[in-house]
Amino acid sequence: MWQVLNRTGFAAAGTFTRDAEGHEFWCVGLRATFTRDADGTLRIAEKQEPVALVPRYAGDDNQVLLADDDIIPFAPVTDILLRGTVQPAATTSDQPLPLVLQVGALRKTALLHPPRRARLERGRWRLLDRQAQAPAPLGWESSFGGVLPDQPEDLPPENPLGCGIALRAPGAFAEGTEIALPRIEGMGMDCAQAPQAARAVGFGPVPRWWRDRLALAGRLDAAWQRDRAPRMPADYDPRFLCAAPRDQWPQAHLLGGEPVRLTGFTGAADWACRLPQALFRAETRIGTGVVASPMHLARIDLWPDEERLSMLWLATLPCDGRDERIEATRLLLRQLSGVAR
Repeated sequence: MWQVLNRTGFAAAGTFTRDAEGHEFWCVGLRATFTRDADGTLRIAEKQEPVALVPRYAGDDNQVLLADDDIIPFAPVTDILLRGTVQPAATTSDQPLPLVLQVGALRKTALLHPPRRARLERGRWRLLDRQAQAPAPLGWESSFGGVLPDQPEDLPPENPLGCGIALRAPGAFAEGTEIALPRIEGMGMDCAQAPQAARAVGFGPVPRWWRDRLALAGRLDAAWQRDRAPRMPADYDPRFLCAAPRDQWPQAHLLGGEPVRLTGFTGAADWACRLPQALFRAETRIGTGVVASPMHLARIDLWPDEERLSMLWLATLPCDGRDERIEATRLLLRQLSGVAR
């Protein structure tokens, strides 16, 4: 019962989930991980990333989201996530460098600043001597954010892992305080010059309790508790399931075959390839019959500094009151192109 018979050579797993109205579905995920040669050729990776059935966290209080769970069949767009470390081109310059992420029609730009610090002197922040460019993590600790001493605990944070928010409230800090400033900012932004206009710009997964993502969950108020719980609120937005930042959402689900180009992340040379195109088939034996379910491309993870990428496909089967009748789902690979054999 509830088996996944994987015949694809990639990683797979199955579990049950519910949609916003509480209906139960059997969901099967398949993850295919590839490595990239210097010329952009993709190959099947020896080590395959597993399908994540639960989120993975790090940090003393599990405040760092390493990876959200992969069971997101009702997300309306493909999640695009960038991981690892940005490795800027070798330079002695102390000027910011542009970063560009392109996947199909989606294009996102940002700036990579060199390591920077500021010191509070006579009630004003003074930027210390700039350093030369250096690698930076692509996690949210490299972005604008943090928590002010008097910030209400019940206010959802924008990016509590970041740095630089102290620039907005010099009066809350003691004379001589030194702070790090964010390495990654939006194009045209500089928190050192305009801290009130700064905002968090990042490339990795956003936790569900952070401000931008939590806003999509809808109003979890007394009326919801009375009239709809445990269903999601009436103003629930299914993009709440997306772990990627909002500016990394394409218009719909990607299909595979889209060009990928990362500029500024891997030295002087762009990191480029074309997403593989794959046709998978999911066949579920339920009771005495077999039901075929289409699989859609739900998430793409890119590790440019490690020369690899991973793609997640999902299939669902409605099973309200029939979960005990599901025997197994067989996964078959019908076609794979864009990958060297």
